[in-house]
Amino acid sequence: MGDRQDAETFNNLLAAFGMARGKLQLPCVPALKARYVQKVIALANLLEKPLTSAQVEELETAIAQELAKGFQASQHSQLLISFQPNPKSVEQLDFKITCQIASLAEFYEAALKDNFATDSDQLDRLETSVFGKHANARVLDLLPELGDPETTTILDIGAGSGRNALPLARSGYAVDAIELADTFCQQLQQQAKTENLPLSIIQGNILDPLLRPKLNHYALAILSELLVHFRDADQARLALAKACDAVSKSGLVLFNIFLCRPDYQPTIADRQVAQVAQSFFLTPAELESVMDGLPLELVDRHSVFDYERDRLPSSAWPPSPWFINWATGRLLFDLEPPPISLQWLLCRRI
Repeated sequence: MGDRQDAETFNNLLAAFGMARGKLQLPCVPALKARYVQKVIALANLLEKPLTSAQVEELETAIAQELAKGFQASQHSQLLISFQPNPKSVEQLDFKITCQIASLAEFYEAALKDNFATDSDQLDRLETSVFGKHANARVLDLLPELGDPETTTILDIGAGSGRNALPLARSGYAVDAIELADTFCQQLQQQAKTENLPLSIIQGNILDPLLRPKLNHYALAILSELLVHFRDADQARLALAKACDAVSKSGLVLFNIFLCRPDYQPTIADRQVAQVAQSFFLTPAELESVMDGLPLELVDRHSVFDYERDRLPSSAWPPSPWFINWATGRLLFDLEPPPISLQWLLCRRI
């Protein structure tokens, strides 16, 4: 009997003086609203502060509003759910729902600062752990078609850490690299200066109407792992149109993008989560619409996973720890085979 009284006394004590404060951070995916609400309800129950029906209704409204606002602004936005004791009632928690909006550039800058800012070999470690250090095999296989490096110019759109731009410049090709993130631009500029490479850095967003690459100038335009960051078919078409304008007649445009299986009908949730996971995809019909009217003819198409696995040196495969699941679509889908996969498309300007 005494043990039972002690236990009840302790429960009362914890209810009166125990405090719970914290924060949940979740990607802004409006289609996952119901799942997020259930997480908060489960958390409140775990802390023995169950929500009333009125609180749940308020929570649903607030989460829906912030998810919509954050996702519309950027697929890299985060939903922040903070909680603390209600000052008027020890039986309840107060919740504050906000969203933290981050652009693509801010997303990468934050990741770099958090993970690599103190390392002297920042670029080298970044290439190895995030993007892969070796140039794309598909890019290197095109070089024999381009002719003399001393008279050939290449445009690398979304150059990132320089996994393609740097090896191409080291091989003697004049390379113009367009990159959004300031940290990447600084690293590439320093590398180009140190090695005296024919590499020019253009900081900017290819989707910016004011950013116009040189017209009819390049033998090859590369958009590697760039379209995966986009949000709709119009953005994909704009980037490809600019690449097309930049290459000379008979010049090549090489890009990769996630494509959906013809028999799969993607849901709204599929599309939203894919954008958050840097896996923006198109259906075959959407790709056809994107390409319609552009002076480009398809030369070939390959699975990125198959092509790179079969041709990269064994020491460079996989390019990064997450690459296999990401490129095959398994990062998003448990279905077999996954409904999306990353594809190389090579086009020639006509």
